[in-house]
This record gives sequence, C-alpha cells and structure tokens, in this order.
Amino acid sequence: MLHPRLVVILLPARTISLEAPLPRKILFLKGVWSGNWGVTFENKCALKGTSVNLKCNYDYPALNIITWVGWYKHHPISNVWHWVLLSDLHSPPNHFKYIGKSRGDCSLRINNVQYSDQGKYRFRFSSTLGKLLQLLLYFSATVTDLTLVVQPSTVREGDTVRLTCRSGCPGPAVFFFFKDGRRIQRSQFQARREDSGKYYCAIQGPETVWSATVALSVHYHPMNVSVSVNPKQIVEGSSANLTCHSEANPAADSYTWYKRTDTVGSDSLAYVGSGQVLSLSSMESSDSGLYVCLARNSVGEANSTGLVLVMAAEQHDPPRNTSISILGAQDDYPVTLTCSSEANPPVDTYVWYQGEATLTGRGPTFSMANFTTETYGQHCCVARNRHGSDSMTFI
Repeated sequence: MLHPRLVVILLPARTISLEAPLPRKILFLKGVWSGNWGVTFENKCALKGTSVNLKCNYDYPALNIITWVGWYKHHPISNVWHWVLLSDLHSPPNHFKYIGKSRGDCSLRINNVQYSDQGKYRFRFSSTLGKLLQLLLYFSATVTDLTLVVQPSTVREGDTVRLTCRSGCPGPAVFFFFKDGRRIQRSQFQARREDSGKYYCAIQGPETVWSATVALSVHYHPMNVSVSVNPKQIVEGSSANLTCHSEANPAADSYTWYKRTDTVGSDSLAYVGSGQVLSLSSMESSDSGLYVCLARNSVGEANSTGLVLVMAAEQHDPPRNTSISILGAQDDYPVTLTCSSEANPPVDTYVWYQGEATLTGRGPTFSMANFTTETYGQHCCVARNRHGSDSMTFI
C-alpha cells in the first residue's frame, strides 16, 4: 500500500475583511504578518488509515483576545469549489478534531486519514483588536499508501529476491514483512520453490498500517514426475491410457513418450508419442515394456517410467462336445445320467428335458429311480454359458 502522506505547504498569506474595507493596510511576507501577526505550519507526513496531527501555530500582538478560530477545506459543491468549514463536511464523527489548547496553538488532528482528505485547507482566526480582520493561511494535503516492492516478482530457484517497504515519510521507520499471513525475518533471500506466495509489509506506530499484497512466483523445472496406467490389467486386443504427472512452475507444457527397447549389447529409447496422455489401442503382447515420459517447461525437464504388461487374451467359447454318461443301466434299478461339456468360461447351467419339452431336472447329473427300456432314449441335456449352448440326447 502507498502511505498516506499529508504535506503542509506554506503559501502567501492574505487578509480578508468581511465588512467594509478598513482604513489601513496590513503588510505581510512569506506567511508572517507585520506587527507579530502570523500563522505557521509544520510539514507532516501520514499513512492512509492512521491519525495525523497537523502542527499549527499563530501569533498576534499583545492585548488581543481571540474571538473565533476555524479550519476550512476547499471542497466542490455542484462542480463549483468553495471554502467549507470542516464541521459542515459530511465526515464521520471526530474525523476532524481541533486540538489547539494553549495560546497560539491551532493544531488539527485528522483521524483515519483517507484519500478524500486530500486537498487544500486553511486556518482563520479573528481577535478583539482587529475584530473586522480575519487572518488566514492555507496549505495542501496529499495522501498515499504504504507500498511493498518485491524485486523481482518472478524468479527462478536460486535467484536473489529483495523486499522493500516504502512509506514515503521522512525519518527512520521499522518495517515488518509477512508471507501468507506469517511474519518472516528476511528481507533478502535466495528463492526456493516454497517461497512462492503473497507478501506484504507493515509499519507499527500508534496504529498499524499494512501494505497491499504482492505475489512472488518462483519458477522451477518439473519435479516428482510419475506415470499412471489405466487400466492396470491389460489384455491383448484392448486399449490403455498412460498419463504423465508432474509438479512444476510454470506447469509442464511439453510431454514426450518413449519405449525402452532392449537389444543385444545396448539399451535405447524409441519415440512413441507426445502429449500428457498416451493412448494405446489394439495392444499386443509385444507392447509390454517400460514407457518413459519426459516432461519439460521453460526452466528444464525431468522424466519417469511406467511398466506396461499385456496379458494374453482369454478364450471365449460356447459349450461343445457335450456328452452323457450312464451309471447302472438295468431294468428296475436306479440309474444316474451325467452331462459334461467343453466351454470357456465353464458351463454354468445344465438343464434336462424328457422328450422335447418336459423339464425334468437341473444340474450336471440326473437320477431315475427305476430305469426301464421305455424311458431309454428320451432324455436330453442342454449345457449353457454366456456365449452359447450345446445339447446331447441320451440314446
């Protein structure tokens, strides 16, 4: 923040008569009236948000009694500038406070100085000896902020950073520096990536004043580079995505992919693509291996590897070569029929039918309590998996 600064500038004084012209002339020079009449100001600097005492002294000949004093501000009303009493301005209560207490003390305090306090002011007073005469002098007030300068505000790791707090006020001052809300002890340091953040400074007095925040950006090459593979289990004929991750400032803007190839007596890299995501489709077992991602930004580069394993595709076959075996084939004796079939994945359902449509059982075996020649050749087994079915009739 720029510090508010109130500067008092002495300007040539003049006399004002509110009634008819007086039969005399008042001579003055550089703000001091002849005959010990006069007003003097002390230059003052203040930061925005603080309070400032405007030191003011005035002098007048002996045997005078001061009958009235007043402070004015040059203020626009309907685009026309007027001298307006401070008490008539729309200011917060106690924003302006007359603190002159002793003889010749016309000091004024402005609390919580704001930019709206900039402008021209003047002090007037009258006395019993010259009751028609009011003497005045005016000065200009300016307001600025406390300012933090971060030089430079964009650096690479290892570069020197300097923090400078400027108040614009003369005289010694003690400044404090902060990063992301925490006070730091150094105003000069070698930049590290963790030094990136928002900085501000403060000056402490009767009131504490803070500057606006200034961002420091520390650039560094890609770090913590890693490769993720999705899906983790890859079978022949399927697709996979390899994603390269990195931490960098500025963010990595270039990604290059290589596949490590092992040949007799050498280890080399073969270019396979670019971009943060490498997409591989219709993969074969020969696509297995180590893939290398090289991440780059304007500062530098770094790489990481990811392992890809392509497994042989699983065979998917409907049931086939279905057969039925019999145990105990004598009339009037129990008999057990067993159904078997070749399938991948294995058969998950066996159903038995008698004749063409009558459902008689489920499962790989079917038992009959009394086997007769009349029932011979009338039982059928149907084997199913998710890819199809096959059947066999007991003959």
